[in-house]
Amino acid sequence: DVFGTGGYTVASEYYDSIGIPYTAESHNVDDADMSSQVMKIMQAGCDGVLIWTSNAPYVILARNIYELGFEVPVMTNPSLSDGGVIALCEEEWLESWYAVSDYAADNPDADLVDFGTRFEDLYGVPADSVAAVYYSLGHMICDAFARAEDPHNREAVREALASTDYEGVVTHYVCDNVRDLVHSINIITMNEGLQYGYVGTYT
Repeated sequence: DVFGTGGYTVASEYYDSIGIPYTAESHNVDDADMSSQVMKIMQAGCDGVLIWTSNAPYVILARNIYELGFEVPVMTNPSLSDGGVIALCEEEWLESWYAVSDYAADNPDADLVDFGTRFEDLYGVPADSVAAVYYSLGHMICDAFARAEDPHNREAVREALASTDYEGVVTHYVCDNVRDLVHSINIITMNEGLQYGYVGTYT
């Protein structure tokens, strides 16, 4: 899908620019098994794996990598911090995997700690990246409406979004010349008990 091919485009262009050789394998969103793709990567002698896919195939791929005994460092998209994905995986499938994530529950940032505490108090479950991102985006968009000259006019709202400089829960949103708003990301890793841990924040 667009999510996966977009990730591949960014990664491949970067690898090509710095001369890192790589092997790429694709899949369909409704594939029930990806053993053949994993075996091709293993046979190519790859010493690491970058996964960028949606949630359903992510679970299948995690199982296939484990069952085939492919033990190399794995870096993935934010699905590793999605509670729905984690619930469908066995602990050993994801052992020591890494991922980028907008939110890390054990990030010591005071605003994130406050958000996580309030979320769990209200809903009785820990916050995940989906909850944190939509909460943060919602407040950022409300800020744009509040600053818009006419919040009922789409062009006025667009201009307000284009001038965004807003401190959200998951990141500081600043709109640049190509309309990107997010310029930092967390790295997390999967620990014992299917609990992911914060590694660091990078810009």
